[in-house]
Amino acid sequence: MEDSKHTIQMPRVKLGSHGLEVSRLGFGCAGLSGYYNDPLSHEAGCSVIKEAFRNGITFFDTSDLYGENHDNEILLSKALKELPRAKVQLATKFGIMSLEGGKHAVKGTPEYVRQACEASLKRLGTDYIDLYYQHRVDPTVPIEDTMGELKKLVDEGKIKYIGLSEASVDTMRRAHMVHPITAIQVEYSLWTRDIEEDIIPLCRELGIGIVAYSPLGRGFFGGKAVVEALPDNTSLAKVYQRESREEQTTIYDRLANLAAKKSCTPPQLALAWLLHQEDNIVPIPVTTKVKNLHNNLGALSLKLTEEDLKEISEAVPIDEVAATVRSIRDVPPAHYSLKLTSFSIFLDADIGNYTSRVFEAGGYKWKLCVHPNGNEKMNVDRHISLYLVIADTETLPPGWEVNVNFKLFVFDQIRDKYLAVQDAEGVIRRFHRMKTEWGFDQFLSVDTFNDASNGYLVDDCCVFGAEVFVIKHMGKGEYASMVKDPANNIYTWRIEKFSATDQVDIRSDEFVVGGSKWKLRIYPNGDSSVDGKWLSFYLLLAGRKTLPFDRKIFAECKLRVRDEVYGNHSEKEVSCWFCASSYSWGFLQFMALSDLNDASKGFVVNDVLTVEAQITQPDLVNGVILFQANSATAVHKGFDLVFTVHLSPIAAQPCLLVEVPASCRRRLILVRFSAGMCLPGGLYNIQVSRLGLGCAGLSGYYNDPLSHEAGCSVIREAFRNGVTFFDTSDIYGENHDNEILLSKALKELPRAKVQLATKFGIMSLEGGKHAHRVDATVPIEDTMGELKKLVDEGKIKYIGLSEASADTMRRAHIVHPISAVQVEYSLWTRDIEEDIIPICRELGIGIVAYSPLGRGFFGGKAVVEALPDNTILPHWPRFTGENLEKNKQLYDRLANLAAKKNCTPPQLALAWLLHQEDNIVPIPGTTKVKNLHNNLGALSLKLTEEDLKEISDAVPIDEVAGERDPDSFAQYSRKFANTPEKS
Repeated sequence: MEDSKHTIQMPRVKLGSHGLEVSRLGFGCAGLSGYYNDPLSHEAGCSVIKEAFRNGITFFDTSDLYGENHDNEILLSKALKELPRAKVQLATKFGIMSLEGGKHAVKGTPEYVRQACEASLKRLGTDYIDLYYQHRVDPTVPIEDTMGELKKLVDEGKIKYIGLSEASVDTMRRAHMVHPITAIQVEYSLWTRDIEEDIIPLCRELGIGIVAYSPLGRGFFGGKAVVEALPDNTSLAKVYQRESREEQTTIYDRLANLAAKKSCTPPQLALAWLLHQEDNIVPIPVTTKVKNLHNNLGALSLKLTEEDLKEISEAVPIDEVAATVRSIRDVPPAHYSLKLTSFSIFLDADIGNYTSRVFEAGGYKWKLCVHPNGNEKMNVDRHISLYLVIADTETLPPGWEVNVNFKLFVFDQIRDKYLAVQDAEGVIRRFHRMKTEWGFDQFLSVDTFNDASNGYLVDDCCVFGAEVFVIKHMGKGEYASMVKDPANNIYTWRIEKFSATDQVDIRSDEFVVGGSKWKLRIYPNGDSSVDGKWLSFYLLLAGRKTLPFDRKIFAECKLRVRDEVYGNHSEKEVSCWFCASSYSWGFLQFMALSDLNDASKGFVVNDVLTVEAQITQPDLVNGVILFQANSATAVHKGFDLVFTVHLSPIAAQPCLLVEVPASCRRRLILVRFSAGMCLPGGLYNIQVSRLGLGCAGLSGYYNDPLSHEAGCSVIREAFRNGVTFFDTSDIYGENHDNEILLSKALKELPRAKVQLATKFGIMSLEGGKHAHRVDATVPIEDTMGELKKLVDEGKIKYIGLSEASADTMRRAHIVHPISAVQVEYSLWTRDIEEDIIPICRELGIGIVAYSPLGRGFFGGKAVVEALPDNTILPHWPRFTGENLEKNKQLYDRLANLAAKKNCTPPQLALAWLLHQEDNIVPIPGTTKVKNLHNNLGALSLKLTEEDLKEISDAVPIDEVAGERDPDSFAQYSRKFANTPEKS
């Protein structure tokens, strides 16, 4: 069954979402320099690389660690001289330094990043590296510092894309905020699947590709140690333990039997299984033999069904693998050092123990704990005790456990080497709620430590450290009921001597609910903005300075001032997303001071005020947001809509997919997204109707303005049909007429049920000219800072941008979360698909699509109805002369498709847009009620993937005649909306 030649066409895939395209299968070059075996000669190694390239592989992976004296990069450079460089995607790594005695150290300082890159470029004989990874994360250097230097290398053209290897979820998120991560390299195979719990979901969310090393289980599924003996000098003996050989053979035989049924080899089936997991996973199997290379390539032609994949997974159950295989990594995943510069202080002051700062390993937080005089609780005398402690356990899920293999060490400063102490090789220690530390009571005798000849204590300075390898982690409750009873979620704060409080505001102690830390904040005489007539009451997210910018926490909270006499408590509810920049939510006017201080009421008793916060957070299991059963029902227009709810990790976040009963599909439905559900219109709890109304046309944007009476009637009809999201601007209409018109309509509508959007930033000047949308002379941070103040003051609820560039959006989002960006998007204007839609997925920003019918073109303007005499549309290139005649052909194609769907062209154009992303809300404008009703009909159209492709093909973007805007307007588009850096 072994292939002698590879004949299939090599597919190509996008690795991540930032432009890097590679072959579907890569080639790991480490083995060519003796990673698990004797190294090949450069001539033999180059021949394998050239054969791989001849068969379509263009993605080659190396590292400055591989081979003696960086031999692997040198070998690859020789092969590159015989290949077309532009067609090769070259990946290398930095960050692991080889030390004497076969030891390694991790380094990620900015200076080392640049030094390592320059050295690799020289050894590889190339001007640029396509993908440059940090091989292992240096836990002593903030990832932002490492990424900052990598970003500079991108800007200088020395590297094209940035990757990480074996990084934690938290590190990946923080790194991605500095510069987009293109790929993460991790071990992934049939017997190493732990990345499915956290890494794969995060990569889906952020658009990061996955490069899978050891996709054949370090050769096991290629037959190593089963059908062929291990090389004498290999390190794989640590993986394939002799005492487990029989169990290992059983696992291999199961896969081999399935492979025989598929008429393929075991390694082909193992690789095919991996290739079918995700489109953005690129395996990089290592081999030194051309026959194995050809065999691996055969995996690309295998087609597996869902049943096949399930059968293969069950043939290699991960719990059986864990019992028979001792997984190892290339180097210890985390190496942490603790330097104590005045050790005698601990002895002189009789300090029982010292705990280090927190460091990270395997996605968990840890500390080192040193007992200089021995652990008294264990009756230790004349020895130093040293322990590894798991930190921040209150943030871990119920029933958590973390399995770890670790070493603790002390540094010999004279001989420049470590004295390491560890359990018997392979012993795994289980950390859990009842056992949060492991280590050694008698780590080192005091006499040995103080002996100057040993070098452990030099000039009153010593260095302790740890190497930590997280083997496996899971919560016992992980497979329990998905919806659990809420834990104690009420915090009560008694404020004594309340009348004597002379502070402007007071804050409670920190408390923990739902794994998050909180505080309460009271203004006894009201915030300064409410004139001393009200008590102001807020919930604060504590520890926000350590919270990553992109981390968001949703909470529903009842804030309560207790009536201790009559039980008539004063209570208000708030539901919102908390993050580093929006950490305080509550009420300026929580309750009147006249009520609070009324002696006949029971709010202040014996000069004690009692307040409470009842906080509910959605449960999190494996990154999936959960919800209570009753949150799957919403009430609208007097009838119940029973939603069928699916949780699916698509787009930027796990999303709520709603199936609406057929009887309701002709109505526009306002969906109330409850705790734990992802919001399609941005992540900050803004709830809008699926279709909005652009009000600009009511004041004569493309036609004569309507009277206020006529305009208000259109708005009321829209609201009656479920539209609650209305869009205006201070630029629309003469003397801001559109906002004035909308204000009249609002007086006839329930304000609390309307979502009102307006805009600022364009000033009308003489001659009809305008200033820029995003002011290119002002750093966006300054503009956002003032907007944030307006949010804090309660004058605006959410912040949006219009026609902003991706860079401006990123920078603005750091100052305060952006809820939505407004951009032109329609069948004939799709450029936002290249940059804006991806960044909105990444950051959780909603998209408001203006001109969703192509400035009315797909509604029939200039095609089935003449343009109004006074319209400005003839100045738009697509509505003029020859361009218009060509574009009419596009309209005709769409009209033909609409006829097949029994709908109108504008309905089909809007339905196409509504199917692009869940977080896109079109705001078509109209002055006619019949057109409004027609647009609403788009909501009932259901389009398949084939339908969407057929519609897109009917209006190919390269056949749209004419530029989007006239030259005089083009300068105001988002492509020219970058602002100066904040100094």
